[in-house]
Amino acid sequence: LLLLEGAHWTGKPRIHDGRVNITVTEGESKIPELIRLTEGAGIDIKSVTLKKPTLEDVFIHHTGRTIRPEAGSTVDRMRQRRRAFGR
Repeated sequence: LLLLEGAHWTGKPRIHDGRVNITVTEGESKIPELIRLTEGAGIDIKSVTLKKPTLEDVFIHHTGRTIRPEAGSTVDRMRQRRRAFGR
């Protein structure tokens, strides 16, 4: 993880279930650079997955909560129902 600290195009790496998750801008073009960095450090990459964020991912990142009303509080659900029925 220290290897990526100097790379200005990465977010803070996170480890989860034995995998390293890295948020980057322009991921498609950064994968080759990431592989070069790790090979130079003697790190073996077994696989790479590219996932583009959904609107839900972005919303959760910025607000800390989900967009879906069913995941909201009881008051939020009541407001949503009132709006749906035009009251």
